[in-house]
Amino acid sequence: MQDPLAQGRYFAQYDRDADALPYLEQAVQQYPTSLEAWVLLSNARSVLRNFFKADAAANQALSLGSQSLEALCAKARALGGLRQFQPAFGMVDRALQINPRSELSLVVKSNIFAEAWKLNKDKRQLSQGIQLCDSALQFAPNYIYALTSKSRLLAYAGRTKDALAVARAAFEMHPNSLLTQATLSLCFTVAHNFSEAMRIAEGMIAQSPGDFRGWVTRGAIFSEMGQRGRSRSDWMHAAELNPENPELLEEARAI
Repeated sequence: MQDPLAQGRYFAQYDRDADALPYLEQAVQQYPTSLEAWVLLSNARSVLRNFFKADAAANQALSLGSQSLEALCAKARALGGLRQFQPAFGMVDRALQINPRSELSLVVKSNIFAEAWKLNKDKRQLSQGIQLCDSALQFAPNYIYALTSKSRLLAYAGRTKDALAVARAAFEMHPNSLLTQATLSLCFTVAHNFSEAMRIAEGMIAQSPGDFRGWVTRGAIFSEMGQRGRSRSDWMHAAELNPENPELLEEARAI
């Protein structure tokens, strides 16, 4: 029998969080004192945007290692998703006090700024997020999460050409990653290059039809193209694939 933690770790490494989730849920039952298992479970749930359960798993991780950078970042990520920005920044700043050169902590903090920007549209938060990604890339030039986060922030800031350049670099390093694919598709969508954006989204669905991200990516393109019916259909299917995320169903109904 395959070890559930090893299986969950493998799928998480390749951004296949929907596949990783059942193994990680089994892993924390089998290894309840494994800090790694709880951190991986929290991160997978954050990717799948079930932030309440991500927060609960992060709490378990912190109970096993209150000074763990990974646990602090998992907690910050979940709180950011829950839009509890002040405690989220507090958590990630604790991690940065432990190691100011931690690329993980820097990128998590940049992502919290991105989530805050979605709520209040303060462009200063985008600039702060981009600066944090640049700092992470100084320490780890090929860090995929810094590249994809920076690309998204640049796209939100309207710097489409720069966003595409960074997204392409990330995609060329990891062409089979759903994260790099979704990021590049987003940048093409912002640039109104819908044919390229759609080509990538269709590839995501063909590669991982059971992962909601491909359907959300294609639904966002249809929405930008004014095809609301097709957009709603894709978002509804994404909600069916990821029923623990109420935001997907709300988004689908709002289209």
